[in-house]
Amino acid sequence: MKKDKYISKRKLMKLKPKDMTFREYKLGAVRETEHPNFTENDISTAINPCALAEQIEGRKIDWGNDEEREKMLVKILGASSVKDIYDPKKSFLRPIRRMIDASGKSVFKTSDVEEKSIPEQIASVYVPLRNRAASAEISFKSDDSWLPENVGWKKVGTYYINGAEPLEIDQGSLGDCYFLAALCSAGWVNRNYIRSTDVNGSHTMTFYTWLKNPEKVSVSEEIPCNLSSNRPAFGGSTTTGEIWPAVWEKAFAKWDTGCSHDHPNVSKIAGGNGGTALRQITGRGYSSYYLYNTKSRINTIWGWLDKNTNYLGKTMIPMVVNTSSIDRYDSLGIVSSHVYSVLGIETVNKKKRIVLRNPWAWKTPSEYCRTGSWNGLALGANGVFSIEFEMFLEYFYNLYYV
Repeated sequence: MKKDKYISKRKLMKLKPKDMTFREYKLGAVRETEHPNFTENDISTAINPCALAEQIEGRKIDWGNDEEREKMLVKILGASSVKDIYDPKKSFLRPIRRMIDASGKSVFKTSDVEEKSIPEQIASVYVPLRNRAASAEISFKSDDSWLPENVGWKKVGTYYINGAEPLEIDQGSLGDCYFLAALCSAGWVNRNYIRSTDVNGSHTMTFYTWLKNPEKVSVSEEIPCNLSSNRPAFGGSTTTGEIWPAVWEKAFAKWDTGCSHDHPNVSKIAGGNGGTALRQITGRGYSSYYLYNTKSRINTIWGWLDKNTNYLGKTMIPMVVNTSSIDRYDSLGIVSSHVYSVLGIETVNKKKRIVLRNPWAWKTPSEYCRTGSWNGLALGANGVFSIEFEMFLEYFYNLYYV
């Protein structure tokens, strides 16, 4: 089907399955292509700066506490300040972006920021990616020219150590926060969503098209690794030596790009929409709440959340929330152009709160969050935090759910 906003209703009706309404079919087509209805604020691209720093250094870094971590990030990334790193106008967290070209193909485009504003050490990591032509065809042969320097395909670690735990997901130096946050949210609600069929080191996952048709994809345990540290170059696990999130990331890239071999261009999944990812993982159509801070909106969305969480306050359906690209988020420690997993809600001292997780497994807001624990999870650790609900509505952009 031509992926163009000018497709006539008559043409769409000829292609529409009999058991779908025209509205469902049209919305599905728009969501699959991420064009033309998605805006800049609907596409999330932020990468984990710690993973980028470790890729530049070629080693695992002992980060210490968050204050020490950010001091080291400023030094390694060549930033003028911590705020500089999270400034959406700079290219520290989004050196590359996934785009859709005029023909509907998934392609690369560099950030709109000029080349000279990108620190040399960051540019050197992404030189192979940044030199790809925006109209390049997806390759169906094994071409590893896209791999950053000092990154290669290797089998390292163990797929599972204690089974697949959704809160082990740790985003790397690739802007696929939308996919990893959605994978975490789905697994948080139902572990079956993050299970694969495993046979002799080969893993088969199921993803769903916008027509909700299941499609299986099989991959080996070879993943892009930093050749110096033997650690996953992109998505990984907070459990040392475990690689199942990286294999899922690879499987998604293979399926999403239509790759026919075992070494897909994983970098092509940089940039996407959290709602689309939820549908691709679960096979269920997604809906969303646009967030803005009014009293009536607070009651409406809180009431809906209350109905879709259990007696412990945990979500019963997968949900993610994204942020827009507005600069004001960064002063609070909320990353712009990013997607977070929604874990649940709570009321503490008569104040409504929502519990979220950053797929970086760190970097929580500096204000409006409480300390302590929630359902056995330490707040402020592993990217998990409980933020006041009114501030959530003010600082976040769109809540997606299936």
